[in-house]
Amino acid sequence: MKRQNGTRTLREDAQTVVDSCGSHLARIAARQITRFVDQKMRKTDLAIEQFTLLAVIASAEDDSLSAIGEAACLDKSTLSRNLRALESKGLVEIAANLRGSRRRLAWLTEAGARKLEEAMPVWRAANAALNRHVDLVVTKKIAGEARRLNRNRSP
Repeated sequence: MKRQNGTRTLREDAQTVVDSCGSHLARIAARQITRFVDQKMRKTDLAIEQFTLLAVIASAEDDSLSAIGEAACLDKSTLSRNLRALESKGLVEIAANLRGSRRRLAWLTEAGARKLEEAMPVWRAANAALNRHVDLVVTKKIAGEARRLNRNRSP
């Protein structure tokens, strides 16, 4: 039923949100992609978030938590929680910088490097399967634009 002033109903407005909210649609896509890849990665005993965080750490030129968090696009509390889970599995080590600064550092342990190496072929197959359904160029463009959006936001 239309509102008294002739505008759309709340249900119509809500349906517009469901159908056209970029944030909502991106979250749906992210959840579905994560489920798809996690199912394929199950035999590695690593969720895709853990696997990619190991990869970010392994590829990082700067092993500070702030640099790792920025590269992984994770806030401090999410990064800390994810690193603690990897640390409890013996895959990463977290320590204070020995030079006296307040910076904390993270790196892969030998077990972490082995785990990442062992999981790599499974990820390659999972990623190839994903890329048959989801265009990597489009995904990279969306991720890049989202990063720029958050870098350029006002305080």
